[in-house]
Amino acid sequence: FASENLAPQCECLFDQDDECEAACETEEVCEKKAVPPTSSLLQLTDLQEFQGFWKLDSVLADCIGIKFEVLTKNQPKQWPAPHQFHMDDRVWATALALAFLEIKHPDAIDEWTLLAKKAKIWMGKQVFGSSKLNESQNGAIKSVIEQAKLVLSANQ
Repeated sequence: FASENLAPQCECLFDQDDECEAACETEEVCEKKAVPPTSSLLQLTDLQEFQGFWKLDSVLADCIGIKFEVLTKNQPKQWPAPHQFHMDDRVWATALALAFLEIKHPDAIDEWTLLAKKAKIWMGKQVFGSSKLNESQNGAIKSVIEQAKLVLSANQ
């Protein structure tokens, strides 16, 4: 996973370009501030679709720091037994996103709990036709997320 270091960035106190450039060159009236890059948590949050899923694409792959080809190559063809339905790309992408949140951002769980809940409800509706799932169906969703964790951990 890519590190999220703070990079100093010049922030000028002037509105006009020429004055700003001159100030930055002399660094007399320029403030150096540590500006964090967009975190993977924010990027992932932005990628979640309104309905609750993520798309399996190169943007998601870049966000979680693993090559797109690796993610698609490791995609299960179907759900674990006894629910052996076809594994939709969006379901796999959603499992990868949730696994990434659990691995990379466990300390921010309060920030992503609701989007994870929405994602799991979406997964349940796609596969089982309902957001009210029994223990076996919840177990199947957890199992797919665990598979995604293995892929992420093996390809860090």
